[in-house]
Amino acid sequence: MLKHKLNPIIKILISLFIFVMIVLIAVRCYFRLPVSDYYRASEKSFVIPGTNDGFVAQGIEYDSEHQFFIVTGYMKDGSASPVYLVKPDGRSAEKTVLLAKTDGLPYSGHAGGIALYNGRIYVADGADIGLYVYDYQSILGADDNESVSALGFLPTSASDGSFIKPSFVSVYNDKLFVGEFYRDIDYPTPEQHKITTSAGDYQQALGALYVFDENCDLGLNMAPECIYTLPDQAQGICFDNGRIYVSTSWGISKSHILVYDESSIQRQDNIDLLGSTLPLYSLDSAALICDKEIAPMSEEIVIIDGKMYVMCESASNKYIFGKFTSAKWCYATDISFFE
Repeated sequence: MLKHKLNPIIKILISLFIFVMIVLIAVRCYFRLPVSDYYRASEKSFVIPGTNDGFVAQGIEYDSEHQFFIVTGYMKDGSASPVYLVKPDGRSAEKTVLLAKTDGLPYSGHAGGIALYNGRIYVADGADIGLYVYDYQSILGADDNESVSALGFLPTSASDGSFIKPSFVSVYNDKLFVGEFYRDIDYPTPEQHKITTSAGDYQQALGALYVFDENCDLGLNMAPECIYTLPDQAQGICFDNGRIYVSTSWGISKSHILVYDESSIQRQDNIDLLGSTLPLYSLDSAALICDKEIAPMSEEIVIIDGKMYVMCESASNKYIFGKFTSAKWCYATDISFFE
């Protein structure tokens, strides 16, 4: 009699298990098959840290001296934003450092992109409209889960209210590129940032190029050298051998890597921004040479030894679906894929 009663329960559990497996397979296929060529051209590098702990990954940088990837982002619960040091083949972080502001209080903001130059870490923060700057040796020397305070804060705004809200950063020829993110309604930009380029493209985000200078506060001259127009939904940028690569993404749609020929970038009219009249250039269709679709929710990118490493946030507890599509890994893709 007991066996007879258990049979329906067992059948229900088996049916539920099969249903869940079908859903998981469908999710995996839905997100991976449309970009299967990207996965074939890529290899798993390291496990993105903190994806099961509420961390939402945003930025990536590489320390060639110590052979660490440096990963930053924010916490879903609003606790202190961490920096992770990860080996290229790491399955977990070698060290976690909690960021603090200059007064020692926890920095719990939306830590975006991250860049390393001359012993300093520059972290993009769109909400505070500027860059938090940290001493890299203090991060290397800190104990695991210890807090490190910022050396200072560099605003990317002028007294007249003219500004760029930093979303991502990248080092380029002893200069720092600081770019903003635009998406209609959710992430607006000022009208001054909406420009129709000479190629006829309507672009609504800008980036500024700053020069590193040890004679300036925190090693960076905050008078920009020039300004660039950017495509919508830009999440990251990097420079390599005369090419400029831009990562764009939003939601569960496929991400894109846009590749521009640096020599084909066109000069536009000057722009009055950040307290100066500055040369304006455009990352638009006149210089675009390739548009490759990759997995959803790409963030910052970095190129190391001919491979592009893409940070991704889809496996975080905030978005979840990436846990079922192997998006917990940072993938390394041969740069030839983007030609």
